[in-house]
Amino acid sequence: MFLKKKKQLLAGIAIGGMIASTGVAFADQNSVTTTIENWIKFQFNGVEKTLPDGYNVLNYNGRVYVPVRFVAEQLGGKVDWDSNTQTIKINSDLQDQIDEQQQQIEKLKDQLADLQNQHQVSNAITGSGVSDDKYKIDDLNVSINYNNNGEMKSITINGNLTNVSTSSQRPKNIHVILYDANNTSIGNQIYPFNSQLTINESQPFSIQIFNPPAHIHHYTVRVE
Repeated sequence: MFLKKKKQLLAGIAIGGMIASTGVAFADQNSVTTTIENWIKFQFNGVEKTLPDGYNVLNYNGRVYVPVRFVAEQLGGKVDWDSNTQTIKINSDLQDQIDEQQQQIEKLKDQLADLQNQHQVSNAITGSGVSDDKYKIDDLNVSINYNNNGEMKSITINGNLTNVSTSSQRPKNIHVILYDANNTSIGNQIYPFNSQLTINESQPFSIQIFNPPAHIHHYTVRVE
């Protein structure tokens, strides 16, 4: 098939390393004989794509030429023709995609760091139960709920209360006192228990404290 080079091969690029580094120079008066081979298939990242109507795959002098716009757009690029400078301009947003993915990676790193920090804070807050001749408090642990800003939204103190006396008991309240690193009281919470405990009977308890002080260091739990 006899084609005008400037108009017909303008949208062609060489694939498969088949085009020589010198390329083929064309002027307005030059022409070449080529064949159309639209049976050739395209795969982009393993996904097969169909060549749209109006596009052709050309074979010239043993080299295959494909439509640059079709290929570039499948790879996320844009193609423009500058008639003033006779230039095909191919621009890709690949770097933008890389930058966006990098930002997502950094965000995930920050979230992971926050989770690690929250875990460390949770483990750093220690507690002790004040036991006497009637009650034993043990199995204490604390869990922390954070808001979107990484600030403590609430803490939950879990434990176990056991009647160690020689008769049934009905504890009225469980009192939690929060302390800072200087052992200064910075908050407290009273949890109504009010359940009958027979001899050696144990019951778990869970006390939630909303908007706790950020500098909690330790806590104590006692029965009232």
